[in-house]
Amino acid sequence: MPARPTVIQTEHLSPAAAAWLAERAELVVAGAGSPAFEAAAPRAEGLVVRTYTRVDASLLDRLPRLRAIGRAGVGMDTIDLEECARRGIACVSEARLVPGAKRRALASLWLEAGIRAERWFHSALLSAHPLAGSGGSQG
Repeated sequence: MPARPTVIQTEHLSPAAAAWLAERAELVVAGAGSPAFEAAAPRAEGLVVRTYTRVDASLLDRLPRLRAIGRAGVGMDTIDLEECARRGIACVSEARLVPGAKRRALASLWLEAGIRAERWFHSALLSAHPLAGSGGSQG
């Protein structure tokens, strides 16, 4: 069995979302710039952010293995999408995946799909989500 990917969570997620992600990845909960963040950064393949973490070239330089960024929320204005695209890093927010859905364990789903197979990132995520096809959202 391959090693679990390292994912850094820089801000609060719901306990259910964080637990779901921790089952599937080595989850490091650490603010950007903290000693724990800097220790995990060289091996991190995924990053989960919310409102306050600025993802720019300076941060990305410290994450050489990063393959996917999940934004737990709706806006992407704190993420330099052009720089991420230039580096081949997949970026997704909750609103892009499940319009109208409330914040749940989506961050972990985007990252797992993005890390495992970037080509089928969106379709794999949606097919793996427990609410896909249910006709409603829960929160």
